[in-house]
Amino acid sequence: MFEDSSNGIEATVRKLDGETATLELARDYRSGKHNVWGIGARNREQNFALNLLLDPEIDFVTILGPAGTGKTLLTLAAGLARTLDTNRFAEIIMTRVTIPLGEDIGFLPGTEKRRWSPGWAR
Repeated sequence: MFEDSSNGIEATVRKLDGETATLELARDYRSGKHNVWGIGARNREQNFALNLLLDPEIDFVTILGPAGTGKTLLTLAAGLARTLDTNRFAEIIMTRVTIPLGEDIGFLPGTEKRRWSPGWAR
């Protein structure tokens, strides 16, 4: 993605040919008339995310950021739009990383009963 804040231009680089770049203007999902399943972007980063998530030429998008920045909400809205509105997909499969809240000791082979038996660590 490309942004020129002095002119207010937000664009995606579609093609690089030597020192020449072909740009495509990004759709502005911050305005009231453009939203995805009632969800609009609140800032530049969310607008870029929605443009990438809704682009039929992009197969895989990874979004990183702090908690509460709208990553899951934007992704689900885009997924619903691409599945139900444009029939691009037949189903949505959502997964999330499991984050341990307590002390994580990692993977240990065997059953729990065997791990707690005397002499297991030998």
